[in-house]
Amino acid sequence: MKKIIGIFAVACMMISLTACGTNSETTEQIKNEISAAPETVDSVDTAIVEDSSDKSDEEKAVTESNDNTMESAADSEDLNVIKADKGITDFDYEGTWACDRCTIDIVYKGEYDVLIDWGNSADESEQWSYSCFYDPQARTLICEATGSHTKIITGEDGSTDVEKDGTDMSATFYIKDGKLIWLRDGEESAEPMVFERMEY
Repeated sequence: MKKIIGIFAVACMMISLTACGTNSETTEQIKNEISAAPETVDSVDTAIVEDSSDKSDEEKAVTESNDNTMESAADSEDLNVIKADKGITDFDYEGTWACDRCTIDIVYKGEYDVLIDWGNSADESEQWSYSCFYDPQARTLICEATGSHTKIITGEDGSTDVEKDGTDMSATFYIKDGKLIWLRDGEESAEPMVFERMEY
C-alpha cells in the first residue's frame, strides 16, 4: 500500500513539474511576444512619422512652387504687350504727363501732337515729336514713321546747339491703370516708360 502511495506521489510530482515547465515555456513565449510588439509599434510609428514628414516636404515644395509661379507671373508682365484700360477714349490722352525729369504734352490739332521733353542735365536735353492718330479698337495713340528726335545743348554763354539726329520714328502710347505708357519703335535700348498725369 505504501508502495502504491509512493508511486502515486512521484507521478503527481512529475505531472506538476511537467505542467510547470509548460507554463514556464508558455510564459516565456508570451514575454517574448510582448517584448517584440513595441518594436513593431515603434517601427510603424516611425514609418508614419517619416511618411508624414515626406508629405510635409512635398506640400512645402508645392507651396513654394506656386508662390514662385505667382511671383514669376507678376514679374513677367511685359509693358511692350499693349493692354489699354477699358473705357479709354482719345480725349483721355490730352494733357501733361510726367516721369521724373521727362514730360509729355499731348494736344489735339486735327491729329494728336505729342511733344516729349527729357532734361538730361542743366545744359542738355532731348526732345521727341510725334504726330499720332487714335486707334479706337486698341484704344491707343499711334505714330507711324512721322516722329523725330532732337538733342539740345546749351552753352555757357546761353547759346543753343540743336542737333536733329532721328527722323521717321514710330511710337505707341496707351493708358494702363490710369498711367501713360510710351513705347518707342526701332530705338535700341528703349525700354517702355510709365508716366503719371500732371494736368489735363
